[in-house]
Amino acid sequence: MWVTAIFVASNIYLFIPIYSDVAKALSISFKDVVFSSTLFTFSYSVGLLSFGPISERYSKKKVLFVGIIISCILTYLISFSFSLSSFYILTLLKDIFLVASHRLPMPIVLMYWRINEGH
Repeated sequence: MWVTAIFVASNIYLFIPIYSDVAKALSISFKDVVFSSTLFTFSYSVGLLSFGPISERYSKKKVLFVGIIISCILTYLISFSFSLSSFYILTLLKDIFLVASHRLPMPIVLMYWRINEGH
């Protein structure tokens, strides 16, 4: 979980070396690819605001699992982006769901720790 959290938190930086490759593959400008990193910040904040209440209503573990699965699927689908708008939309959605795999493990670990603390 720690490795996943580090990758999600550094997602914006891990993407930088492949900006040129993504621009060439999608036949878009370098500037358009850089804008997708700006979308990361926006979608990350939307995810932070959303997954707290969602995980309180449903099980944190279920939300974590669903978030990881959906972000994996969306990451795969990004490789089939056929236009700039599909690239942006899929990137936005992926980054929203990545928050679940980054922010929810810590409360789960703390909850587990507290349960086992008295034993």
